[in-house]
Amino acid sequence: MSIKRILNPGTFIRRKSDEINYKPKVGLLYNDGTVSRVELDTSKDRFEVIRPDRKEAPFNMRNFLSQLEGLGEHGLDFREAIKNHLETDDIEDKVKEIILEALDSK
Repeated sequence: MSIKRILNPGTFIRRKSDEINYKPKVGLLYNDGTVSRVELDTSKDRFEVIRPDRKEAPFNMRNFLSQLEGLGEHGLDFREAIKNHLETDDIEDKVKEIILEALDSK
């Protein structure tokens, strides 16, 4: 009976600020059946520092979705729809900045 190895590397990325100390790894499977774990480079990961006294920004998802549905056949793509929503809704400047930066990064 041969030995089977199972490796669950977990998530490949740190998704939330409470995972800042998590070190993502992958397993390399060699021809001889051995496995070695390799830590992924996270040196360029960025986390937004959130103050514990931060107030939650109100956000009405139903309102947002209904506004997107109301766009109809105006020819707006997703990015334009988001930018339009940011201009018309009461959203904090820092939140707008983060969203616009994310939209423009692609």
